Amino acid sequence: MIAIGLTAYFGSDLKSKDSDAQNVSAAERGEEDSSSKKKRSAITGLAIPGAFGVLLLISGAVALKESVRKHAMHVAVLVGTLGAVATIGKGGFDLFKLVSGQDVNGRALTFVLLMATVCTVFVVLCIKSFISARKQRELEETTASQAKA
Repeated sequence: MIAIGLTAYFGSDLKSKDSDAQNVSAAERGEEDSSSKKKRSAITGLAIPGAFGVLLLISGAVALKESVRKHAMHVAVLVGTLGAVATIGKGGFDLFKLVSGQDVNGRALTFVLLMATVCTVFVVLCIKSFISARKQRELEETTASQAKA
């Protein structure tokens, strides 16, 4: 997630061929110039996936401690679920706008769908891990109770 945010920010094209002409006319109209809009968009592109990535990194680091692993992993899957739901909603809305013929930032849509995919795969893998951990714990309990008998 952090890599997605960094790629969205540093890989973004903040200067376009005709940006100077647009900036002059925008300044004459008293509007915000296109480069500042693009810069704000690039910062948002870094901040959103980066924040989710940092939260996942923190919960992963906390999960290294055995006593709080279960809680930290549940926080991680919650963050992943929120990321998936938010980006699927935003991506779906933008795809609808695109199909309707409205103007959509294709690069931003690509990163939104990439984040949605990463978050969804993360949540699915977490669920599989939770199921596996539960089965393993039940197997260990069954083996321990049979050993006592």
